Amino acid sequence: MTHATLGALRRADAPSGQHRDIRLKQETLTVQNGKGGKTAIVAISGSLAVALAEYQGTWPGADYVLPYRARSTAWKHLKTLCAAAGVEFKGVHSLRHTAGTSIVASGLSLEDAAQQLRHANIQTTRSYTKWSNKRLKEYMSER
Repeated sequence: MTHATLGALRRADAPSGQHRDIRLKQETLTVQNGKGGKTAIVAISGSLAVALAEYQGTWPGADYVLPYRARSTAWKHLKTLCAAAGVEFKGVHSLRHTAGTSIVASGLSLEDAAQQLRHANIQTTRSYTKWSNKRLKEYMSER
């Protein structure tokens, strides 16, 4: 997924995101009042930063990044975006699983995925990521 970081957001995070929460040059997004009322800074991909920069210019004066507040509308839009990106859409929450799997599959650690997904318990992250033996096979074949 090109903008896998979007999948790291919880269902309640996305509609509340405001333009002021995005730091394009730092490639970060501040999640205000996340789970448990916590505020966190998460990394965004370079491609997402570019897409957000282009998108921000289309909604002058709007505080919120997403122009809708209802879950049903958000669902519809995300389904359309996923189709355009070639990603199977199974729901908002499944995008978090996809993000976690993508992070680990790229060679980053389970701890990195836990940080991005904002999990307090790494066992939760373990259940979010699909283990792939690709790296293990590559390692073993080099021995």
